[in-house]
Amino acid sequence: MTDIEAIRARHSVRSYDGKPLTDDERASLGRALEANRKGPFGGEVELALIDLDEAEGALARAKITYGVIRGARSYLVGSVESPKATVDFGYCFERVVVEATKLGLGTCWIGGTFSRSAFAARAKASASRRKASFLYGSS
Repeated sequence: MTDIEAIRARHSVRSYDGKPLTDDERASLGRALEANRKGPFGGEVELALIDLDEAEGALARAKITYGVIRGARSYLVGSVESPKATVDFGYCFERVVVEATKLGLGTCWIGGTFSRSAFAARAKASASRRKASFLYGSS
């Protein structure tokens, strides 16, 4: 699938099957994360793939996403150093979303309906960085 085909095929998914990412999916997303650390305007973007496993339970996952996302176990989160870098963030983040779509993974951009502090702690984002208000779940 080309990037253009993936852009056309991508749609928001809010309910997932709860299966973890495969090793191949994780490796592909990891390569996309590494390739998208700097945006077209030079802003540094910090992206991380984090997982919530079965041991954490549905209640913990619902609390983190305020119940908007169901069944997702893997999430992409990010942050930038300054508000001016949010365009760079959007560009880099969407490049990874396109890669996820090419892998057949569902995605959903979420703005104000998740716990930023919970995801920031998981991603180990430095305190000086502005936490971006988006994530996606996949599986």
